[in-house]
Order: sequence, then C-alpha cells, then structure tokens
Amino acid sequence: MDDFQAVQPRHDGTTLRRWTQHGVAVLGLGLAVIGLLGVATALLGLSDVARFLLTKAVPTVFTAFGIVSAINLAQRWLDRRDVDPAHPPGRLSWRPKIPASRTVTGPDNIRRIVE
Repeated sequence: MDDFQAVQPRHDGTTLRRWTQHGVAVLGLGLAVIGLLGVATALLGLSDVARFLLTKAVPTVFTAFGIVSAINLAQRWLDRRDVDPAHPPGRLSWRPKIPASRTVTGPDNIRRIVE
C-alpha cells in the first residue's frame, strides 16, 4: 500500500483552488482567442460573426474571467494570511505556517525549528 501511495499525484490545494487557478488561465486564453477571431472575421468581411464575437462573446468571457480571477485572488490572499510572520511569503512561493510547538527561540533571539 505504501508503494501505491508513493506514485499518487500530490495536490497542495483544494479542488476549488485548483479549478480557479486553471480557470483563470483557460478563460484568459479564451478571451485572447475570441478577440483575435473577432478582429479576423471583421477584416474578412464577416460582419455578423464579428459583431457577435466582439459584442456578445468577449464581454461574457471577460466577465467570467473577472469573477474567477477575483475568487483566485481572494484565495491567494487568504493563503498568505496563514503564513508564519517569521517566514514571510516570497514572490513565487510561500512556506506553510510552522506550529508554535515546533519552534524555539534561542539565546541569540533567532527562531529555529525543532525536529
């Protein structure tokens, strides 16, 4: 059983957190593609298709992108609040909060992790 667990993929976030992270990327890409298609169809003379893409599809995808981005931003902000002040988050990564029972402040006033 231990060997089976060793090959299972590990996900650091909840399902909603992963969905919003991927959703932002997919909706952003979709927004770019629909915008480019709208401009291309306008240049090709397909005015009805261009009008639909630029006046209906782009605002709908942009609204969805904004909602999912706001949810993702709120989740990231809440994650940063759980970080230990002794180890502030970096730009690209963050460290999970270390329980107070595992930290010791030494005589030099530096906090260390107790194993």
